[in-house]
This record gives sequence, structure tokens and C-alpha cells, in this order.
Amino acid sequence: MMRVCISFNSLPSWLILDPLQRMLEQMDLRLDWQPLLDAPIHLAETAPSPDKTPRVDKDAYDKHGSESDPLATYKARRARARADFLSREHERICDRLGIDYEAGRRRINPLHLSLGLLWMKTVNPAQQTYFDYCRAAWQQLFVEDIASVNSPEPGVINSPERLIINSPERFVINSPEPAFINSLETNKGVEILLRDLGVPTTGFAAFAKSEARGLEVNQSRLLESGVLRAPAFIVGDEVFNGRQHLPLITWMLQGKIGLPPV
Repeated sequence: MMRVCISFNSLPSWLILDPLQRMLEQMDLRLDWQPLLDAPIHLAETAPSPDKTPRVDKDAYDKHGSESDPLATYKARRARARADFLSREHERICDRLGIDYEAGRRRINPLHLSLGLLWMKTVNPAQQTYFDYCRAAWQQLFVEDIASVNSPEPGVINSPERLIINSPERFVINSPEPAFINSLETNKGVEILLRDLGVPTTGFAAFAKSEARGLEVNQSRLLESGVLRAPAFIVGDEVFNGRQHLPLITWMLQGKIGLPPV
């Protein structure tokens, strides 16, 4: 068994679906899906808005052109380099997923989708259903909702500012009123998604109410175990942070035959 830790706020989590399915085609492996509300590294790696990219402080140089505060200048340059890297990486991920750069910066309250993922584990659907659930969720969050915001049709009362939030507060159960009636930031919207996928939903509302607090407790345990970002994978006692480890994990689970991937 492999535990798969994902966040619905993490585009890299979306990117692991295809390679994960290819892995399952090569071996008999049971996946234990673990939703994360947030993860320290992921929150720090959110791509900055172009107008908020750090700049080197020109006041760090005196009138002779020398550096009056070398440390401040060095830090500013490092911050700018990091922001540029995150922006390029975000652009690359959005390109692979076929979504808009700004749409990819959307921040949501992932509580309800996370509860939906846990609910699926109680009714034990086919493994494919987990993949379908995640794909449908991300497609709605980062493509369909954004398209609805930009729609000229009357009755659409949203604005992009309500969908794209650069500095999210800690996710709480009593979140603000969502943008859409079928929003995946509500239990009702998640219930509709589950039904569309053929997942039984009788009892889901009560489950979501009772398990919401326990979700944060479970996340704390995952973070204490060494999970720092989404996606992460737990095989036995080993924690692998980031999708770049999937080739190594595949090699390990197949018996470590031949040389390990590098």
C-alpha cells in the first residue's frame, strides 16, 4: 500500500494523476488517499503576482554606485531570483495542464473536497473513481469556474477577485459564502460531484459535519511524520515529498530490480 497525500490547492497534485495510473498498470498496488488542507512548502511556493515580484532596492547603492548594504542587496536579489523561478515553474505547470496562468493561482478552501475524498474511502468505490473525482474537481476549479467568471451571460455575479486569492487565511470550517451554487467549496457542491460519479451519498452530510475537525488532526499527524508538501507519498516508514520521486518509488515497489532511476 502507498499513501498518497494531495491538496486541492496544489497544481502539482493534479500532475501526478497520469503517472500514478501508469504505475498501477505495472503493479498490483492499493492507494490510500490522504487529503491535505495545506502544506508549509506548498504555501511558500505559490507563484507571485507579476506586480508583486521583489525588486532589487536601488537605495542599496550609494551615489558612487557601490553597495551601501551588501547583505540587503544580496537578499533582495535572492528573493527576486526565487520569485522568477516560481513564476517560470508555475507557468510550465499551467502549460502542461492547459490552464491559464492567473487561473492557476486561484486559492480555495479545500475542506469540503477533502471531506469528499475521505467519504469515498468509507464506501470503497473502484480505484478509478478516485482519479475521476480529483480530475473533475480540478477541472471545475481551475477551468470551468474561471470560464463562468469571464462569461458575459447575465446572472453570473462573480468576479475574479473572489476566485483568485494570493494570501489565503488558514482554512476554516465556517468559510465565506461561496461563489457558485454548486461550488466545490461547499458540502452540497461536493455531494453533487460524488453523485455524478456514481458514488453513494446517503449519510455524507452527517459524515462531513462529524469529520471536519478530525481532518485537521489527521493533517497534523501527516506533517509530524515528515509530509511537507503536496503531493507526497508514504511507503512504509519512508516519506517522499514531491512528484519527482515517483520513478524511484516505482523502482522500489517493483523489487529494486536493476539500477535505481536518477
